[in-house]
Amino acid sequence: MGDLISEEIYRCPRCGLKTLAPLKIIDDNVLNALRKWKRGQRLKHDEKKIIDDLKKRALLLTYYGKTALILLASPGVGVTEAIKILKKTTSEDEMYRLIYESEKNYLRIKKYLDKK
Repeated sequence: MGDLISEEIYRCPRCGLKTLAPLKIIDDNVLNALRKWKRGQRLKHDEKKIIDDLKKRALLLTYYGKTALILLASPGVGVTEAIKILKKTTSEDEMYRLIYESEKNYLRIKKYLDKK
């Protein structure tokens, strides 16, 4: 990920494709959903949600570049929260303040999320 942050245009190092979806963790559910989607197979509801999330992440990276990487790398900041922060942000300092607030909120509710 560190190599990607220094670049102006983000491309896959393997194939050169510009459509990238930055993730914190790649698990089997994501990989399986991607494989099924790529083959054109019918997706279950949770797999559709994964693909939609990946598409949104890719769009954020395409439009906002490094800013999207910073947002999506922050604990407790997913696509929805990143979009909210981008809508509210007027400066870089404001963005970092909003990220900090989102992280604090996430840590406060994390114990309840972990119980699910």
